[in-house]
Amino acid sequence: MMTFEEVWQEKTLTTHESARIRTLVCFLSELANQKEIVKAIQTLDSQTKILFISQQPNHTASSHTIYSISRKDPSAYELTFQSIREEYGEIDGMLYLWPIEDATCIEDYSVIVYLLQSIAAVKLKAGRVLLGAQFETGLERCYLDSWIGFERSLGLVLPNTQVAVMYQEKSVRDRKAAMEDWLTKLWSELQGEKVQSVFYQGGKRFV
Repeated sequence: MMTFEEVWQEKTLTTHESARIRTLVCFLSELANQKEIVKAIQTLDSQTKILFISQQPNHTASSHTIYSISRKDPSAYELTFQSIREEYGEIDGMLYLWPIEDATCIEDYSVIVYLLQSIAAVKLKAGRVLLGAQFETGLERCYLDSWIGFERSLGLVLPNTQVAVMYQEKSVRDRKAAMEDWLTKLWSELQGEKVQSVFYQGGKRFV
């Protein structure tokens, strides 16, 4: 019997100027977090169009496009992605960040499955999909480690979509400062030469 062990290795990020994100779909539900990501990304690239997918009803106070879906309804993902495809054509990046707001999403694989199945079903051109989360316990980290299996197994199903996982231990710093730091990392990863699963710890990047 042969056994294998994967080891995280420190590696700096190589940016790729041609990987510009013009249209970004972001799974975020809380209005405060939506405002934070808009502020951060507009500072990085004012031309990026941001579309939100929320577990909550639409916020009338928001000036941004928000699609509300039921987390447990597979058809809701297809309908939403179909609408996005018809309205915007292809998208350059997708950030799945519900687990940052709702820790139950860390153990719930169904959302990721519905998300990826729906991209394929409606033939949505999504260049890069990044699954982002922060963990507090060893068990949560184990779940996030297992997410890497999606990256490894989707080559035939979504040959034109790069899927990867990005995670780190939840920060005890000020929430706003921590979110800004996290969003900067996410944005940098989306624009890297290649999207790949990455783990941040102690200010260092590991792949």
